[in-house]
Amino acid sequence: VNSATFGEIARNLDASMPQAVERIEDQDLLSNAQFDQVLSDSKRLLVLMPMSMDVARVGPVRLMSAFKPGRAGLVQITLYSTDADFGVQYREFDILLDSLTFAPGYEYSTTVTVLRKFDWGRVVERTIVGGLIGAVVGILGYAFRRRNKTA
Repeated sequence: VNSATFGEIARNLDASMPQAVERIEDQDLLSNAQFDQVLSDSKRLLVLMPMSMDVARVGPVRLMSAFKPGRAGLVQITLYSTDADFGVQYREFDILLDSLTFAPGYEYSTTVTVLRKFDWGRVVERTIVGGLIGAVVGILGYAFRRRNKTA
């Protein structure tokens, strides 16, 4: 049995997004979650998931998740950024993506069964929750720095 193709991975991720986003939005921490079409980058062997949302007490946030499948699973790296800083931060993120490699023998192969029955909805939910945690940390850091400036 062959592994999931990059196209299948992208389609499965795309199909899982609406339900995962709906479950997260129900928690009143984010709103207006929107996602663009999941893209597959066959040159770098990546699947890219762009998304934007409004996070409570933070404002507009954009994210780009990159998934690099390997023989036994995948690596996920996500850029979370305010809308205003996304362009600059994405350039650095893209450089990081160029450096992702697996050790010999662990790279993606269409002849190894992996990722075909992966729970993409769970991946999307955890990606969004990670962004919310980052937003909370950012708010706390901002409040702490502001408090120290006035003290």
